[in-house]
Amino acid sequence: MLSNIAPSREWATNILCIEAEPVARALLTEALIGYDVVFAATGYDAMREVNLRAYDAYVLDYWIPGWSGLGLCRHVRNEDPTVPIIFCAAASGDSRARAVRAGASAYFPKPIDPPQLRRQLRTLLELAELSSKRAHVDARRAIDDELSERAADAMARAGMAQLSAARAIIERTARAKALAEYLKAGGTLAYFNAAWQPTFSTAWARYDPPSAPPSAGVDASTP
Repeated sequence: MLSNIAPSREWATNILCIEAEPVARALLTEALIGYDVVFAATGYDAMREVNLRAYDAYVLDYWIPGWSGLGLCRHVRNEDPTVPIIFCAAASGDSRARAVRAGASAYFPKPIDPPQLRRQLRTLLELAELSSKRAHVDARRAIDDELSERAADAMARAGMAQLSAARAIIERTARAKALAEYLKAGGTLAYFNAAWQPTFSTAWARYDPPSAPPSAGVDASTP
């Protein structure tokens, strides 16, 4: 069986902020000290960043040049159902209710209060990490099930050499099944992506053929 312990977090916390106003950007920079922050000013830039990688959290304006914060929020939620999404926007009418319906985790009116935003973000990130660690158990179970079936089949067909050659294919199918179970259990996509390689490598090590020892009397370093 795979270990029940999720990999220790050894990667930075990445936050995508969608904000075009210089003053608001300055306040966000103050609020997000200690995080790796990427800013995008337009809908095009935002979509490019979202398609490049998953972030640990998102800070959105309600109106984005070329798009809307609501549309971006729905797009992110479709791919990453539980990731923290915070709106920082000018209060107007039912904008807060609309943001919540679109999937916002929190809503702050402008002007931004950096300490308040920092406290709320820290709380949301801690909750997301706890959920991701719990979801990791379901992901490991899916990996274990897939490897037990696919690796055993490859070994039965052609032995360990075939298993090594089939690793990339097996990893793709294991990842897809593990991700589905992981998101269903409430984990975030950024955590899954960062933890995937150490998790899969640990599972695969049970099937990976060991290197053959050099023959007696032969120097292994000799060409």
